[in-house]
Amino acid sequence: MCYIDNLGDSRAVLFRQTAKEKLAIELFYDHKPTRRDEKERIIRCGGKIERLIHDGQPVGPYRIWADDEGPVGDLQSKKIDLISEPEVQHIELTKQDKFMIIGSDGVWDVMSKAEVCGFVLKHEPKESVAEAIVAECRSRGDEMNKQKKTNSKIGDSPYLKFGCDDITAVIAYFTFIDELEDNYFQQQRY
Repeated sequence: MCYIDNLGDSRAVLFRQTAKEKLAIELFYDHKPTRRDEKERIIRCGGKIERLIHDGQPVGPYRIWADDEGPVGDLQSKKIDLISEPEVQHIELTKQDKFMIIGSDGVWDVMSKAEVCGFVLKHEPKESVAEAIVAECRSRGDEMNKQKKTNSKIGDSPYLKFGCDDITAVIAYFTFIDELEDNYFQQQRY
C-alpha cells in the first residue's frame, strides 16, 4: 500500500510497466493558482491571480495576490484564507510498478513525466539517478535562461528575467517478494 500526500507544486509520478506498455502515471496535480479548482477557491476567498508587471509587461509565473500588496506570502495568505491541507492519494502497488519519482517543480518545469521515467530507466548506477536528474534539470534551466537573456528585454533586474527554481528529486524503487518467497519467510519464523 502506498500513501502519498501533496501540498504545493511538487509532484509524484509512478512508473508502471506491463507486457504491452510503459506508463508514467501522475499521482496528483500541482496546487498552482492556474489549476481550475484552486483558481475558483482563491477568487472565492477574495484573492487575485496575476503575474508581476514590469515596465508595463507581465513577467514570471502567475501568482496569488491579496489586495494590492504583491504576491502572497505566508502572512498575507491568511487574509484570503488560503489552506494548507494536503491532498492524500492511496494506491495499491503491484509487481508492474517499478519506481516512483517525487520531484519539485524545478524538475517538472523542464522535463515531462515520460522524459524523467526514461531517464531513470537508462541511468546506471541507480544510486546516483536522482543527482543526475537534478543536474540535467539545472542544465536545461541554465539553457532556458541563456535564451531568455538573448531573446528578452523585459526588466533590468536579474530576478525578473532569470532565476532558478528549487530542483529536488527522489526516486523510490520497488521490490516485490513473490508469493513463494513470502511463504518461505513466513515458515522460517515459526
